[in-house]
Parts: sequence; C-alpha cells; structure tokens
Amino acid sequence: MGQSQSISTRIEIAASPEAVRSVLLDFQRCAEWTQRYAFSTLNDKQPTDLQSGDRIKVDMKGTVFHPTVVVKHRVNPFLPTRELIPGA
Repeated sequence: MGQSQSISTRIEIAASPEAVRSVLLDFQRCAEWTQRYAFSTLNDKQPTDLQSGDRIKVDMKGTVFHPTVVVKHRVNPFLPTRELIPGA
C-alpha cells in the first residue's frame, strides 16, 4: 500500500486574497515567477474556477503530481477563519 504525504506552508502577503489568487492562478504566466514548476488544471476547468477539493497538475521538470487545492484565507488576523466558527 502506498504512503500518503502532506506538505503544508503558511505565508502572509500584503495584498487582498483576490489579488493573490489572480496571480497564483494565472497558470499561463507562472513562468515569470518560477522556472521549476508548470501548473495546469484538470477536467478543462479554468484556474479561476478552482475551489477547495479540486485537483491540479503540477509538473516539476518531469516529476508530475496532482495535489488537492485547499483555499483558506484570513482577511483580518484577529478574526477566526470560517472553519473555526461553529455552524459557518
């Protein structure tokens, strides 16, 4: 049986979630900020239509994997994220 691995990271960016998302999901222009990875969507979905739970294709110069998209952002760090609010 195969092993399951998880990689997680957190970063604070001084921009709106919408601005960050528009840059990260512009797969056609990702070569401007990384030469290591090529990103593409699966099932003919547009990058801007991706939601939590969708999968994408990441090609790391021949090593290909299909991570699951997780969308989380906190607009105000002093407010709990939605997943921490009961019934949200």
